Amino acid sequence: MPARSRTGAGDVSYGLRGATTPRNEDEHAYGSALLVGGPADGVRIEVRGSPDVIQVTVPCRVEASGSDVRAAAVYVYRRESGGSASPRHGFDPASP
Repeated sequence: MPARSRTGAGDVSYGLRGATTPRNEDEHAYGSALLVGGPADGVRIEVRGSPDVIQVTVPCRVEASGSDVRAAAVYVYRRESGGSASPRHGFDPASP
């Protein structure tokens, strides 16, 4: 799944990834989904198929200068039930 990015408050870049297998028969079809709550609130993304879970990563600063170490905070968005043509994924604060 291609990554989408959005510059938000503090110039944070969001890496987005579908965490489950798409449930649509046509895995190559893209559709729009809205993320609700959490750090990516209001972000609209294009997803392949209809994943139940979307993982959002936000890069963290690493204090060790000259280090190749990278860190990212991970947030989980779960597909909300409902027959909307544009699926919504709500922030799950309990999931790492």
